[in-house]
Amino acid sequence: MIPVKKLTAILLLFAIAVCLCGCGGKTAITAEDFASRMREQGLVVEKYEGERGYFCYPKSGNCLVMSTELQSEDYAQVAFDRFLERSASETGSVTEKSAKHYAFYSKETDSTLYMTACVDNTFLYGEASLEDSDTLISIFKTTGYK
Repeated sequence: MIPVKKLTAILLLFAIAVCLCGCGGKTAITAEDFASRMREQGLVVEKYEGERGYFCYPKSGNCLVMSTELQSEDYAQVAFDRFLERSASETGSVTEKSAKHYAFYSKETDSTLYMTACVDNTFLYGEASLEDSDTLISIFKTTGYK
C-alpha cells in the first residue's frame, strides 16, 4: 500500500503537469520563420509588397494562406476580427479557441474551410476548398497556430 503522503505528492505532481500541458501558450513566429517553414513544405511563398508578411500556396490546388506581423497585439486582434467577417454570412461548422495572447477560429462550409489565428502581434489567415483542406490544416499545425 502506498503511504498517504507519497500518494498526495504523486497526485499533486500529476495535477501540476496536467495544468502546464493545458496552459502552455502559443508562441508567435516571425514572418521570415513562417516563410522558411512554408518553403520547407514545398509551398510557393511570396512577400507582401512593403509589408512584414507573406502569402503561401501549393503549386496546384485551391489553398491560400497569409501571415503577417503587425504593430501590436491590438492590431492583430482587429485583423482577426475583420477576417471573421469574411466567412460570417456562410453557414457551417465552427471551431473557436482562445487564451491569453491567442485566438483561433475555423469554419467549414459546404465548399470552403476558413481558418484564422492571432498570437501576440502576428496574424495568420487561410482558406481552401474542402478538397485542399488538409493542406490548410497542415500549414496551421506547422506554424503551431492550430
